[in-house]
Amino acid sequence: MAKNWFLIISFLFLGCFEKENVPDLIPQETFKSILKDIYGTHGFQNLKHAPYDTIQIFLNETLNRYKVNDTIYKQTLLFYIENPENFIKIIKEIEAS
Repeated sequence: MAKNWFLIISFLFLGCFEKENVPDLIPQETFKSILKDIYGTHGFQNLKHAPYDTIQIFLNETLNRYKVNDTIYKQTLLFYIENPENFIKIIKEIEAS
C-alpha cells in the first residue's frame, strides 16, 4: 500500500513539475493567423528592403492586433523551431489556405 501512495505522489509531483517548464504560448490558430499576416503577400514581402525600425513597427502592429506581446511571440516561435514537425504542419496549412 505504501508503494502505491509513493507512486501516486510521485506522479502528482512530476505532473506539476512538467507544467512549470511549459512556456506561455500563443494558441496555434492565433499563431497561424499572425504568421499569415506577417509573411503574407501584404506583409514582410513588401518590407524586404525596409529599414529594421520599419520592420519592427510592422511586427509590433501585427502583434498588437492579436493582443500578443513580443516576448510570448518569441517563446512561441522558439517552441515551434524546436518542434519542426509542428511548425512545418502550420506552414503547410498556411500555404494551402
